[in-house]
Formats: sequence, C-alpha cells, structure tokens
Amino acid sequence: MKNTYWMLIIAVTFVVGFYLGQQKSSIGSLVTNAKDNTVTSQLETQNNKTKELTSNRSINSQAHNEDGSSSTTEIFEQIDQLLQSLEAKPEDKKLMIELYSLVNKLSLIELDSLILTLNDKNKTQRNMLAQLIVGQLIELAPRRVLSFARQFNPMPENDYYLAMIKSAITKKDPEYGFELFLEGVNTANSETKFSANSALISELAKHDLNRLMDSLLQYKNQGVDISSSLVGLSMGLKSSDELSNIFDQLKKFDDSKLFDFAMLQWIEISADDLFDKLDDIDDANQRKVLTEKAQRYWLMKDPESAAEALLMQGENKKEILADIIQRWPNDQAEKGLLWLSRQEDIDINSYKIELLDDLIYSKPEFVQAHLDDIVLDEDKQAAFHLKLYNQLKNRSTNQAEQFLDGLSNKNDVVALIEKESETPKESTSTINYRDVIKKAFNNYYNYKEAKAFAVAIDSEGGYAWSYRVNKTNQSMANQSALEGCEKYRLRQNITSACTIYAEGDVLLFEL
Repeated sequence: MKNTYWMLIIAVTFVVGFYLGQQKSSIGSLVTNAKDNTVTSQLETQNNKTKELTSNRSINSQAHNEDGSSSTTEIFEQIDQLLQSLEAKPEDKKLMIELYSLVNKLSLIELDSLILTLNDKNKTQRNMLAQLIVGQLIELAPRRVLSFARQFNPMPENDYYLAMIKSAITKKDPEYGFELFLEGVNTANSETKFSANSALISELAKHDLNRLMDSLLQYKNQGVDISSSLVGLSMGLKSSDELSNIFDQLKKFDDSKLFDFAMLQWIEISADDLFDKLDDIDDANQRKVLTEKAQRYWLMKDPESAAEALLMQGENKKEILADIIQRWPNDQAEKGLLWLSRQEDIDINSYKIELLDDLIYSKPEFVQAHLDDIVLDEDKQAAFHLKLYNQLKNRSTNQAEQFLDGLSNKNDVVALIEKESETPKESTSTINYRDVIKKAFNNYYNYKEAKAFAVAIDSEGGYAWSYRVNKTNQSMANQSALEGCEKYRLRQNITSACTIYAEGDVLLFEL
C-alpha cells in the first residue's frame, strides 16, 4: 500500500505544479541536470527500451482486454480527458483523485509508455502528469525517479521539489537516500544552501542517526551551515533517549551552539532529563554555558515551573529572582505577577516594579493596566510615569494624554516632560548601551523566526545595533542583521565590528 505521506505530497505538488504551469513566466520546458551528462543518455536508453517493450506488447485500439479490463490505450485516453478537464476546473478534487487513481494502476512498462507522451502535451498538462508519474516511479523504480524528475521539473528554481522527492525515495531505499545526500559533499562550501534538505535529513535520521551525523559533519567541515538541518532534526525527536543520543552525536562537531536546538526540544519533553544530561558534561565551562542556556529556554517555555526549580536549587535568592524577572516571557507577564504574589520572604513589590519596568518598552498598555499592583516611592513615581507616558505616546498621543490626565501626580510628570524637552540629548557614548539594546531586544523578541540581532560595542561605550525578522532561513537573517548593523556602526564611528548577539530567541553572549 502506498505511503500516506507521499500521497499527500503528490496532492500538494500537483496543485502547485498546475498553477505554476498557468503562469506566463517560463518555468522551463525540459530541464536536464547540467552537472550529470549521463541523465540524457540514460533517458534515451530508457525510451528506446520502452518503445521496444510497448511494440512487443502490441498496444492497439481495442476498447478492452480479453478479461474485460481497460486497455492501455483506453487508460491513456482517459488520462488525456482528465488533464483537459482539470485545465478548465483546477480545483475539482474528484477529477484530481480520478487522475491519480489511473496513474496509480499503471505498471512500469505502461508508465514508460506514458512518459513518451509527455512531449506531446502542453506545459500545464505535462506539469500535472509528470508529478503523478514521479509518485508511481517511487513505488516501482525509486532509483529511476531523480533522472526523470530533473528532466520534467515543473519548478526548476525551487530546491524543495527535488529535496521532497529525495525524502520520499529514502523511505523506499534508505541506502540510496544516503548516497543522494552525500553526492554534493565534495563541492559544498560556505555558500551551499541546506535548508531545503530538512525532510530528507529527518527521514535519514529514522534509519541511522549516527550515520547521518557523520554525513552532516562532512558538510560542516566543508564550511556549510548545518544549523537549520539540526533544528528540523531535533524537533522530530520525541523521547529523552533519542535526544540523549543526538547530544552524544553533537559532541563530534565541537560547537556548543549546535546543542541549542536539541535543548529547546528536550525542554518540551523533560527538563529534568535534560539537566541530568548536562550535569554529566566533563568540561566545566561548557557545562556552565549550556546549563545557563537551558535555564533560559525553560523560563521561556514554562516560566513558573522553571522559576520554582531555580529558586530551590540556588543559594542567592535575590540574584536568582532578579534573573528570573529579567528573563520572564513578555507574553506571560500576567502569570509573572501572579507568581510573584505567591512568593514568601521577599520584597514582592520591588520585583513587580522591576517586571513592569522591563515591559514598559514592549507592552506599555499592560503596565498601565497594572499600575495599581505596585507601590512606587514618591521620588521615583514621576520618573516611572514619565517613561510610561513616552512609550504610550509612541503608539497614540491621545492615549498618552488620557493617561497623563488621570495621574494624581500629573504636575510632577509635566515638569519632567518640560525639563526633558529643554535638555540636549546625550551623546551616544554617554547612554547606557545595555538599556537601549535591551529595549530593542524586547521588541525583537515578539517577531517570528528566522530572525537575528546584531550589535557592535566599542571600548568607549559607543554602540550600534540592527535586527532582521521573518527571513527565509537563519543564514539570511544573520547576514541581513550584520549588514544593517554595519551601516549604523560606520555612521556612528563605532570602532568595534558588528557581531550576532541573538539567533532567533537565543542569546549568544551577555552584554
């Protein structure tokens, strides 16, 4: 029986192929893999054999075979009719399923005969049919699929199409899958794009994780960024045993950053098992760095459980609480206030102030709604309200003025506003760069990946920063963030070079 996963792939690529076929921009008629001159000769040999086989089989115009079943000719005629109907009604699922069913019944010899008719069809029909032929070839002759798919590729500029086919081939023939995965390793370099291979890599991992990691190491040694591959691979693991195994394999790469993706997944499954694994790391510095990262990830995923555990384990309660508040997820601020209210033997009010103060830049409306939850010292109240007023004003002047009018200390805040407008702005070097970058990072944190945050900080306190979000992959996000940072760095005459401060939501170092 056919794999359901592959049937879904065929359905999706079928529709994509049709709409690509309708576009006016050329997608290429018959694409031959320029790196492999044997493809054309292989197909010519295959076609010659097919002609001989179909001739011997005497495909004629009879309506039915002797047993009453449809003849090959009749099946081909039905396929042509369905292709024409689907051109007129591309969203008709019934027609699509009927066409799929017909191709699904063909033998390899009949499939070869059908391939010979592709050049007689228009581009739209050819794109539709070629993708269904790919699905049947995977079942009948998986080692022939790629030469055909490269020859009749409806999306030659899209790496994902062939990568998806390789993944499906691997399900049928894992050994061949490893051959396909390593076929480009000798020519790989830092410019090699790896993101399209996530499905193939996940499939290879199911068959032999150790061998896959050795294969990935070969690419990494060629300068290829394999981080995106490890993201998908880690997310596909569902048990502590599997994640423990990949942890052991990652030691081969001698790169602590590559543990991040496995830790993020492991936190979802069992934080206790992850920290037990980290405790077994021999290198004290690596153990410390990874443990601190894991604690941050845990706070992001389950801040209440993480905070309770960290308080129980640590000796300096005040220091731990300050770190917890600093890293508490913005989108769970309500839970943060409730959690603080349940704590004992601490100055709850001061930590609530710290939590809300951190949120002023990213969630000023939330802070405004919870002002009654804190008690501000009289000498600090006006400054806190001024900061909140300025952030509300960035969003809505009316909202800010309404907030100001409702304050009992309005006159004090207005006096600060007037003083602020009369005071010349501080130079870059005298501003605390940590506060500014932290403010920017709070905003950056709310965006989706792939994203990156770059900074440059020199010895005199001068700084520049830039972030990019919603990029296709991590490599593009990093490059774009660095480019943006460099522009500001040069404009501000910052002497230090820009470097990546955060990949996704993962901080790479402390400011």
